[in-house]
Amino acid sequence: MEVMTDEEFQLLRDFISQKSGISYGKGQKFILQQKLYRLLEKTSFKNFKEYYYFLKYSSSKEILQELFDTLAVNETYFFREKEQIFLLKDYIYPELLDLRPNRVIKILSVGCSTGEEPYSISMISSEYFKEQNLNFSITALDISSKALAIAESATYKKVSLAFRSIEPKYLKEHFEEIGQSYKVKDNIRANVKFKMFNLMELQPYFIFGKFDIVYCRNVMIYFDKLLRQQIINYFYENVVNPDGYLILSSTENLNDIETKFVLTRIGQTFVYQKK
Repeated sequence: MEVMTDEEFQLLRDFISQKSGISYGKGQKFILQQKLYRLLEKTSFKNFKEYYYFLKYSSSKEILQELFDTLAVNETYFFREKEQIFLLKDYIYPELLDLRPNRVIKILSVGCSTGEEPYSISMISSEYFKEQNLNFSITALDISSKALAIAESATYKKVSLAFRSIEPKYLKEHFEEIGQSYKVKDNIRANVKFKMFNLMELQPYFIFGKFDIVYCRNVMIYFDKLLRQQIINYFYENVVNPDGYLILSSTENLNDIETKFVLTRIGQTFVYQKK
């Protein structure tokens, strides 16, 4: 295997951070080398430095997308940190609808990966809004084209870790068996729109509009403090509606950055609210 030099690591990690926001620390050279070696093998480049210059000066979007697909961490599963999903019907939906009855609740899933998070939200929301005779919509974003292809297929192998935390009743009600796989039923899929999106390409306005609830779990853990500050400010000003919510993973917080979001406890879960 070609060994990545310190110079090559510095060049590549700076390029990757600039283009995707993903930050590799000084002790992660071997991790990056492992991830990129497969791409190096596919080409005629002799070393990582040649690959870096190819990335830097190539005008091909496909080349950059291949890099994003290689670096993306697609660790997810249905009802991951399920208390953060169930709080929608138990707390957040009733509160938002009390403030503005008959509204269409808009939900954003950032870094949706292979789709398990937005589909889990759709299952819970479908049950709640069916009883209320109201509507909701979910927009799901990710940087990886490969992950989004799986998400849009809505098909997952039975032996996949995707089902490690799902309750049998949800598996029975919202999936259909297709050979050795389960496929999310059409009524659940219909509520979710998947889009490719790079958080490093934020515009003066958010092209998808504003949302009542934003899930951004285990996304910014790969970003440095400055970038997290910029994204949180952008979410507050351009993405989250007044009285809306930002939900991070249970292992994340905004303690080290300045924010107008208010930390709020709901049941056993902490979320951030725009008040």
